[in-house]
Amino acid sequence: GVRAVTGQQRLCGCSGQDLGGDGIPCNQLEDFDGEIGQLTIGECVMNSDCADNGPGLYCFGGVCQADTFPPYVEFFSPGNGSYAVPPVHSITFEWNENVDISDPRKRIMVESLTNPEQSWVITVGRPDRFQLVELFGFQLTLRPDLSLRDGLPEGVYRVYY
Repeated sequence: GVRAVTGQQRLCGCSGQDLGGDGIPCNQLEDFDGEIGQLTIGECVMNSDCADNGPGLYCFGGVCQADTFPPYVEFFSPGNGSYAVPPVHSITFEWNENVDISDPRKRIMVESLTNPEQSWVITVGRPDRFQLVELFGFQLTLRPDLSLRDGLPEGVYRVYY
């Protein structure tokens, strides 16, 4: 492909005249004397346009920039303070942006405040055979204990991540 010339560019038009004098209209720089306006060409339109500039860059306002803001949870289910009707088999978090597992050793803890003996620690990149962690784009779903056929026991839970 051709690399774009970024920045602000002047747009000129030709209405069919031959100001260059070579007998052919609209083929020389002098023929384009009509001022049309300005065109701003950004460095990027999509995140994929920034891939050649290095890893971890995203397109913000036409410029490739590093994302310096950590992702945050916008929604989770069951909701905070909700009275979910059992069975609750999974807990789902929805983030403000696509997330990825940067360190497979990171852990999520599901702690029962009602019964401290019913707590689970989930290693995100390597859940044990009774746990499930699914990450797809904006959404992280976890099942702390697949062996609980009736879902999580009734109670109040705190999730640490």
